[in-house]
Amino acid sequence: MKMDTKFSVSGINIVTHPHSPEKYIDLMCELFKIRRHIRVYGSQHLMLGELKPIDSVNGEIGLFGRLYRFVNIDKESPWFNVAKHDEATEEEVKQIHLPDELRPNTEMFDFVFYTRGHTFYFNTRSGNKVDGKRGNLSPRQVAKFLSALTSYPLIQKKFGPVEVTTLPDKKQLEKILAIHSLRKLVIEVSKPNPDELGAAEKKVFDRLSKMNSRKIRQEIYAEKNESIRLDDDSK
Repeated sequence: MKMDTKFSVSGINIVTHPHSPEKYIDLMCELFKIRRHIRVYGSQHLMLGELKPIDSVNGEIGLFGRLYRFVNIDKESPWFNVAKHDEATEEEVKQIHLPDELRPNTEMFDFVFYTRGHTFYFNTRSGNKVDGKRGNLSPRQVAKFLSALTSYPLIQKKFGPVEVTTLPDKKQLEKILAIHSLRKLVIEVSKPNPDELGAAEKKVFDRLSKMNSRKIRQEIYAEKNESIRLDDDSK
């Protein structure tokens, strides 16, 4: 039997200051301990379901695990009787018994987190099928999920502000910059960690450090009836 081995990977950058491999491992473990699922789209919720070290000897390399996405049923919402083509009656609803700990339509997405580069890579294609097909998980949903977890008071108290950003897709950036009539452009850059800095990253790091700042946001507006043309610094 031919096995389906197709997969697609996206990444989320997680930044906290000051930093160290041990601190990033500790952060991820604390996020796992929260044991909360977060609404990411409609009734779909996301949760960290598994977390293990990549290397049992050198635990500072990183972690791997699995994200679970499922439908979170609102038991107080109206129910529909598909046989009667009508809203379910109160008596019919009383016959429904769903265990609080179980969730339907579960999809599984593997991930790996490397402390070197502090990046959370995940498979955007589910490892199992729901309704006969594999679902897709967007970087936006994962970023929303991780941002919500890192915003919990106990995380903020222990680690301070945690920046969660999707890794830029160079192809998408090229498409944006190639737009014939680009009227507005918002550029937001978080302070990178001082490890593995390239020339561009070092320039941003030095600039923000001098200003005692951790993030910079720039909004560019085109002249009337004109299109934005970025200079080399903005690129």
